[in-house]
Order: sequence, then structure tokens, then C-alpha cells
Amino acid sequence: MKQRRRRRAAVRRKPPKPTSRISLAGWFLIIGAFVGGIFGINKVIRAAFPQLVKRGDIIVEGDFADTPKHAEPVGDYIISKDDSIPAGTDPQSEPLEPGDGAVDAGSSIFGRSYIPAGCVAIEPEQKDIHSGALLRLDSENVYIGSTGALTDLSEMNDCYCARSKSLSIKSEVVTAMNAMAKDWQTVMHEGKLMIYSTTEPYDVNGSLYPEALPDRATGYCVDLCILNEDGTISRIGSDTTWLADQAWHYGFILPYTEAEQEATGITPAPYHLRYVGKEHAAVMHDQGLTLTAYIAALRKHPVSDPYIYNDGSNVWSIYFTAKGVGKTTVAVPMSGDYVMSGNNTDGFIVVAAGRIGS
Repeated sequence: MKQRRRRRAAVRRKPPKPTSRISLAGWFLIIGAFVGGIFGINKVIRAAFPQLVKRGDIIVEGDFADTPKHAEPVGDYIISKDDSIPAGTDPQSEPLEPGDGAVDAGSSIFGRSYIPAGCVAIEPEQKDIHSGALLRLDSENVYIGSTGALTDLSEMNDCYCARSKSLSIKSEVVTAMNAMAKDWQTVMHEGKLMIYSTTEPYDVNGSLYPEALPDRATGYCVDLCILNEDGTISRIGSDTTWLADQAWHYGFILPYTEAEQEATGITPAPYHLRYVGKEHAAVMHDQGLTLTAYIAALRKHPVSDPYIYNDGSNVWSIYFTAKGVGKTTVAVPMSGDYVMSGNNTDGFIVVAAGRIGS
């Protein structure tokens, strides 16, 4: 019996040793070492093989240039609360250079539309891109917009005349013509200006101006001639330089000139004026820009960096907003003192009173 007990005792197993466990602090050390190793390896790879780094990675050096220092998101918008945000420079110190055709809206921040202080957001219809006074209209870009409300020439003054007072036209063009014709009569002493046509697409034989011009239908244009003292009428040609030199004072430009012929594909028409507004006409004159070049140049000036024009009495902000996908949000002053036009291709141009953001 004793031998059996001894044998049984001999085959008994020893009790297992207690299992060691890693503490919570230990796990944090292990994870930290693992993550640090990954970042270290990534840094070495990026330094040794820069060509493998994808373009578009953000490298932050200081603040984001286009982000206001004091702005808060409200729905789909970023509302500026900083009245000291710079708003461009005066044309005297910063020439307005023609754009390169690339659209840089610059009016959105992190997917939200940027609305400067004192402004509200509006959403024009996409079709409105094809309406307004600053449309690019030429042999390739035709007019498909809506003229909106038109009037006749019943409010014209006695300093000029018209082939018919029933011609359709924008009311602001009549006001501008009244001022320009008065000065023409004072300076020229060579007959009287006469509006021969406005919205009529004269392209038939027998017309004084048979050329088919794509912006006639907008309601912003006039074809002028001279009513002589003997009752005859004369075409206005390139030798009548007063209009080319002075029309900008009243908000008119000559959209089809020799300088524009290559861009528009249209023969120069020195008798044909388009009303674009005093501010736009003045900037184009001061900077020596054609309409095509001016529209392109404004692409570099979104609402976050408008072009500032000072006419000596008032300051104006001029800026571009690119067409969005589905909808377009345009910032305009709360005062309502602005004029907006589509450019007929890819966005909207606004001229607003004052410095936007101030």
C-alpha cells in the first residue's frame, strides 16, 4: 500500500505558475512605439522618394490666405465678421491684366460660399448667365438670353433724334444717350446724332447698316448715324473719332473694333455702341482693355478679392463669380446698390457700390 501511495504521489503534477499580464501603461507604450515607427518610416520614404508624394497634399505654412480671420459657417455659407478684410487695390496702383482663361472662382471656403460682411447670398438662375450688358457675344458666342423689360424712345431729349421713337431699348440706355448727345451737340457742331436702329437685326439689302451683329437683340445697343442739316443721313465711320474717344464717359463702349476683330471674328463697326455702365466702361478705357479682355481679366477677381475702382467721388467693387454645379451663389450688398450681368459663358459679373467687406 505504501508503495502505491508513493507512486501516485510521484506522478502528481506540479501546480502551474501564475500567468504574467501587460499593464494598461504598457499597452500604450507598445501602441505609441508602433505608430511612431509608421510615421518615421513614412517620413523617411517621403524624403528619399519625393516623386512618390501625390500632388495636392497640403503643406501648411502660416494661415490660409483665402480664409477670413473671423468667419463663421451658417448653413452653406461662410459669413465674414471681419471688416478689415482687404478688398483689392485701386486701379492706379494695380493694373487690371487680361486673364488667361482659367476660371478661379475663389468665392468658396471649404465647400461653402464666402459671403463678405454687409452682403447677402442670392441664387440667380443658370439661364441668367446669358442675360445682361457684359455678355461676350461674337461669331461663336451667340445671344440666347432674355432682354427683360424694354421701353421706347419717348423720353429722349431734343439733342438727338431717331428713325422711329418706337424703337425698343433699355431705359438706362436712353438716359445715357441723353447725356452723350447733349455733349455731342455742344462740341461737334456737325449735324445731330440719330439712332438708326436698336434691337433690329438688320442684315438685308437697303439698310444703312446691313451687318448682322450678335448683341443687337440685348436692348443695350444703338446704331448711330448723323442727321445732316439738309435732311440727309450719313454713316458713322472710323473717321468719326469723338465716339471712340468719349463714349466711355457715358457708359458706352464700341464692342466691335479692329482690336477686337481677331477675338470676335466680326468686322469693325464704329457706328455700333453698347451700354455696359459707367464703371465698366471707365475701367476698360483706363486699362486699355477690350470687352473680351476685360471679361477674362475679371476672372482673377472673385468677391473675396474684388477689383476696386475709384472714380474720384465714389468707390466701386467689381468681381466675378463662377457658375456652380446645379446652382450658383452670388454675394451682393445688402443695400441692393449693385448691377449684375452674366458673361454668356461661365459666370456672373457684379459691380457694387463701396468696398465689399468694409
